[in-house]
Amino acid sequence: MSDIRPEIAEKIQDSLDFLEENLEEDIRLEDLARVACFSIFHYHRLFKEVVGQPAIDYLRKKRLAKAEDEMIETDEKIASIALRYRFCSQESFTRAFTRQFGLPPGRYRRDKGGMLISSLTASGSGHFHARCMLRAA
Repeated sequence: MSDIRPEIAEKIQDSLDFLEENLEEDIRLEDLARVACFSIFHYHRLFKEVVGQPAIDYLRKKRLAKAEDEMIETDEKIASIALRYRFCSQESFTRAFTRQFGLPPGRYRRDKGGMLISSLTASGSGHFHARCMLRAA
């Protein structure tokens, strides 16, 4: 990987911030390129160079991670979560989720109680924050 100029890295970071703030919205590559002030072609190439994967793959993984959090933290219907994170159907969400996490979403949610272990991590301010981690199967 070549050295990335700081101003380019900053523009890519601006697009990452936009992406994070708008995961529930319809985000196109054109939108991310516009935020970073690059052409679509140039943005796609630079994003992959800086982040290590195509922007669309990164977006899908971020949406799946947020959906996973909501599945663990809420009892909301899986179909509602799938649609919120811009999957066109529960079936497409299930395929993507299974590829990412190794289990279909319904089973993942059902089994989470037996698979989660809690650990505490201390923050620098002396407060403790609970963090859940998946045990290796």
